[in-house]
Amino acid sequence: MSSPQLEDGYTRIANELLEAVSHADFNGAQLRILFCLIRNTYGFGRKECDFSNSFVAKGTGLSKSSIIAVINSLQEGKVIVITQQSTFNSPRKVKLNKHINEWSVLPPQWQTSVPGTDITTSTGTDICTTTGIDVCTQKRKNLKKEYKDIVEKDLDKPPYKDIIDYLNAKTGKGYRWQGKATQSHINARFAEGYTVEDFKKVIDNKTAEWKGGKMEQYLRPETLFGTKFEGYLNQQQGEEEKENGDRIKTGESTADFYLRKYGTRLD
Repeated sequence: MSSPQLEDGYTRIANELLEAVSHADFNGAQLRILFCLIRNTYGFGRKECDFSNSFVAKGTGLSKSSIIAVINSLQEGKVIVITQQSTFNSPRKVKLNKHINEWSVLPPQWQTSVPGTDITTSTGTDICTTTGIDVCTQKRKNLKKEYKDIVEKDLDKPPYKDIIDYLNAKTGKGYRWQGKATQSHINARFAEGYTVEDFKKVIDNKTAEWKGGKMEQYLRPETLFGTKFEGYLNQQQGEEEKENGDRIKTGESTADFYLRKYGTRLD
């Protein structure tokens, strides 16, 4: 568009908030993401919006690995608020924190020797200051290593919340994904090469088998995600019932058991 007009759309934002953004010591990548957020919230007259990494990459030209790190920095600095984490079915939701007094200066790991340091390319290789002076080689290496370490740390974590949310939805329970023991079981299975889909299948298998019976109490992370995980994963429907055919079922009387097994009732 060669001649932008208000009639084609505009972003309504308080001057105080816009001035706070312009006066803060944000780097170029952070500003890109902030303006993308402002455009897609205030630009549509809403407080929050879907803000997936793919969506931000399309709106800013930044690489997804850079986006993860920069969003982390803005969240740590209390500049943005993640109102909803991403799930299997829906993207992350984000809003700008209007309480400017809560904003902090860039966290230490994002500081560089020159204010206004800008990360300008989607590959992360062109790092320069707003004055056009290149950052020294060592600073360049340090900055890229910090991004790499933080991104890898974030990506290496199994999706604890998604797995436990799925378990709770299937069982009607309320387990917390933050528990150290729960995360330890999930970590152990991921280390063995199992996937999120494997966790979901185990949950489905055992919920179908145990829910509503005496074994329902064992629909819990330490049992489902423990050392018997592989057996639960490869279990065929009806397998447990076949194994327990010679046992008295929950709520079954001794007389009914004998009738079922031997075809005769006790006198």
